Amino acid sequence: MTDTNKQKYVTANKKWYLKLSGLYRSFSEQQAVHSGKPSQDFCLLITIKDPAESLNVYDETIQKLDAYQFWHSSINLYSQVKLKN
Repeated sequence: MTDTNKQKYVTANKKWYLKLSGLYRSFSEQQAVHSGKPSQDFCLLITIKDPAESLNVYDETIQKLDAYQFWHSSINLYSQVKLKN
């Protein structure tokens, strides 16, 4: 992100949100004729990181997700592999 965009969009007074809109294939739309509104299960993966590594953003993010009752789970990003010589 450029410095200008950081100043414009990433400041303390901004409220962040995510809006997802579904696009459905014709099969789902045909099924919705009988059941009402079309629906689709999905999974959203988000990576939250402090590039400067100066803040512990992970712990605070998990606390906020819990506080607002979001369903979430952590993914192990690193694993150690030992090779025998």
